Amino acid sequence: MDAPNELTGNWIVDESGRVVGDKAEQEILEALGRFTRLSEREGGWTTLYLDPSDGSYWERTFVQSELHGGGPSKLTRIPAAQVAERYPKLGMA
Repeated sequence: MDAPNELTGNWIVDESGRVVGDKAEQEILEALGRFTRLSEREGGWTTLYLDPSDGSYWERTFVQSELHGGGPSKLTRIPAAQVAERYPKLGMA
């Protein structure tokens, strides 16, 4: 993914008064459409993805979890060593 190591989405109100994701939120959703979902933790509120184009690992979380549906997303690139620590069932040790 040609992006920074972290993207944090926000919800904004568009011209018609609807609450929608901002540009970063849309980029996150587009990236997740290309990524491979590998695992989850914390009851699904944290999800691990693999970017098959470069082998990088990404974790999706929700920084405003008090909002409906968990709020907007945050996508963070994480090193393989952290993947092994956070998702031991994947057997990456």
